[in-house]
Amino acid sequence: MYKPTKKHPAKTLLKVLIFFILIYVMDLATGTGLRHLYFSGRVGRYFDLTYAIDSTKADIIVIGSSRAKNDYVAQNIEDSLHLSCYNAGYEGSLFLHQYAVLKCILRRYHPKIIIWDYWRGLEKNPEDYLELSTLLPYYKSHEDVRPIINLRGPYERYKLISKIYPYNSTVIYTLNKKINFYKNTDKDDSHKGFTPLYGVWKDTVELLDKIVTPIDSVTQAAYLSVINFCNYNHIKLFVVIAPHYALYKSTPNYDSIARALAIRNKVQFLDFSKDTTFIKPYNPYFSNRIHLNKKGAEVFTKKLISNIKDTSS
Repeated sequence: MYKPTKKHPAKTLLKVLIFFILIYVMDLATGTGLRHLYFSGRVGRYFDLTYAIDSTKADIIVIGSSRAKNDYVAQNIEDSLHLSCYNAGYEGSLFLHQYAVLKCILRRYHPKIIIWDYWRGLEKNPEDYLELSTLLPYYKSHEDVRPIINLRGPYERYKLISKIYPYNSTVIYTLNKKINFYKNTDKDDSHKGFTPLYGVWKDTVELLDKIVTPIDSVTQAAYLSVINFCNYNHIKLFVVIAPHYALYKSTPNYDSIARALAIRNKVQFLDFSKDTTFIKPYNPYFSNRIHLNKKGAEVFTKKLISNIKDTSS
């Protein structure tokens, strides 16, 4: 007669425990390797981002997205104003990402001048929160980043128990930087954070209707906190809208509000979006609709420097 084997709860529990220990060890080992791979690079966007967060002590900091990275020639700013300059712009970064990077910089030291390339910053945009994933590798080591990343959702802090999770979207890029399988010389050619673009955009000027979108109270509060911090600590803040190849029937509400808040708090708000040097039928200064090419960046940077000198005299 068949006799069923007795189940031993202790053995079952032990197996489950061993399984989770193996998962933990694999996660820890893989995550440690990915962390080393991420932070050991000496070229590329992750290196530039880490340098901005942890190392730069430049007198002038440029902050923003790829529009900052491609449009502001750090060396020219440095040579003209006789102050060291670093361009901390990051491709694809939105407002909260820029705010987090700036918080990390300001935790370490106070630059003399901050140039913040403002691009639709107060607009309510879910991508603003999703894009914070690029800062996940800094979550454990930088306390200023944590509350901002936690805005991604209520479970973010629990996901970050995993050592792999912060790096799961960085593997291909970091591996490529190690083995140089594909090299984009345009994007890798960073000098003090500035990366020039080439080519000339030949399409017509884009005509845009009146834009009115919901305003994000979180980004607005972040914007004001930086303004107040700079005023209190005597840091000169310049909020700048760089040129882009478009004409608006009226100023978008997110720009109008940002301008009003800056002016109310005695911060310079420099808007080059309507500058006729850049907005004309044939324009040699753009690489695409929203980014200047190398020649355009040099012309724009020269104009910006002139404005900074005028306001500082």
